[in-house]
Amino acid sequence: MLKGIVVDSRGGSAVAGADVIAPFASAKTDAQGRFQLNFPDGNPYDIIIQKAGRAKTRVQGIKLKQNETLEREIPCRAQVDEGSNAPPQITVTGVTPGSTVSGMLDLNINVTGEEAINLVYIYFSGEQREPATGISMEMDDLPLTIDTIVYHDGPNYIKILAYDEKDNAALYYLPVIVQNGGDTGATVPPLTQLYLNSFSFGTSMNAYSLRPLEQLSKFQPKIAAKLQALQGGPTVEIQTAPTGGQIHIIISWEEVPGVDGYNVYRSFDGVNYQKIGSVLASQGEHYDDYSAQLAVGKKTYYKVAPYIDSQEGAALIREVTPLPTFNVYLQSPANNATGVSLNPTLSWQYQVSSPMPAGVEYSTTVAIYEEDIEVWSEKVEDDATQVTYSGSVLSSNTKYSWNVTTYTYTHSFDEEGFSKAFSFAGNGIGANNGPFFFTTGVE
Repeated sequence: MLKGIVVDSRGGSAVAGADVIAPFASAKTDAQGRFQLNFPDGNPYDIIIQKAGRAKTRVQGIKLKQNETLEREIPCRAQVDEGSNAPPQITVTGVTPGSTVSGMLDLNINVTGEEAINLVYIYFSGEQREPATGISMEMDDLPLTIDTIVYHDGPNYIKILAYDEKDNAALYYLPVIVQNGGDTGATVPPLTQLYLNSFSFGTSMNAYSLRPLEQLSKFQPKIAAKLQALQGGPTVEIQTAPTGGQIHIIISWEEVPGVDGYNVYRSFDGVNYQKIGSVLASQGEHYDDYSAQLAVGKKTYYKVAPYIDSQEGAALIREVTPLPTFNVYLQSPANNATGVSLNPTLSWQYQVSSPMPAGVEYSTTVAIYEEDIEVWSEKVEDDATQVTYSGSVLSSNTKYSWNVTTYTYTHSFDEEGFSKAFSFAGNGIGANNGPFFFTTGVE
C-alpha cells in the first residue's frame, strides 16, 4: 500500500481534494492532504498528482512487495501561469533500482519535459531540505559522484526532486544497498551539544525559494539579527501546517572530530524513532526538517548520533513543540488616511490559529518610514496591539508609511544544548496587509 500526503510546498499546508491517478486505480486527498492506494506487487508504476489551479507532480517508479507499506510526502505547487501542465520525467544512469553499491558511485541524472527544467535537488540517505547531495539550476543533465564509503552499510536510497519553469514536478526514490564492509569495531566519540530551532509562519515562506532566515536578513535585518542572537499549550490535532502557513525545524549540533557523519532520527512519542537522514561530516552540522508530519502543538523528538563506518557513537536527544501560527493586520491609521495626527496612535490586531501556550514571549516592533527610510521604531512588550508615536513630532502634510513585525518565542536550555520555538506573524517581514500609508495634517 502507498500512503501519501500532498502539500503545497515543503513544510507547507495540505492540498485537499487533489486527484491521485495510477494506471490501475485513483484516489483523492482528504482535508489533511492524505491518500492511500493499494498497489499491485512487483512492478514499478508512476502516479500523477493533479488539481485545478495547481501544477502537476509525477511520482516515479513506485514498486512495492507483497504486504509492504510505503509513505511519501509529495509537493504540489500552485500553477505559475499558462503553459504545459505535463510533469517532467527523471532518468538515472549508472545505477539500477535495488542494486548493491560501494565505493565511488558515478551517476548521471537527466530530466526532460515539455517546459524548461528549473531546479533539480538530489539527496542520498535523507529527507531533509538541507544539506543536499547535489543541486542543479536550469540544467536538465547532471553528472554526480557519491562517495558511498562514508554512509552506513545496508538499504538506502537516492531521492531526486525536479521542477520545471511552470512548477510541474517529478519525484523519484531510487533504492540501493550500500555494501562497503566498514569497520564495526570503531570507537566513536559522543555527541556533546544538540540544538533545536522550530519556526512557524502564518503564511507560506515558499520553502523552495529563499530560506526564512535569509529572507528576514534581506528585508528585516534587525529581526534576523535578534534571531541569530537568540540561537547562542494546547495541542492542535492537525497533520500539516495550518492552511497558508508553514512549519519547519532546524536541528544543529557541535562538530565531533574524526567522524564520518551523523545519523538523524525523529520520533513523535519519544519511544519509536525513525531514521530521517544522514549528514556527512563534510556537509556541516545541521539538518533542515520540512516534513509534512510536523504540526502545531505536536511535540517532536530528535536524536542525533555520530558514526564511523557502521558504528554509531553515543547520541543526544532533545524535543521541541512548534508554536501556533498567527498573522498580524494593521488597523489605524488606515491605509491612505489623510489628516493624521503628528503624534499618531498606531493600532493592529492578531489572528491566531490557536491559543499561544503559557509562557510564550512576544517581540513586536512598530516602525514609521518616510520614503523607505525609517524615521522611528519602537518595541512593544507582550501582546500589545497599539502604541502612540513617541519620536520627534512628524512633519506636517507629509506622506509616511508604517508597519509591524512580530514574533513569539519560547526556549529551554541545559548543559547539552537548547530547544527554541519561534512563530512569526505572516511571513516574518511585516503585517499581512502592510505597509499602510498615511499623510499627516497641518499642525
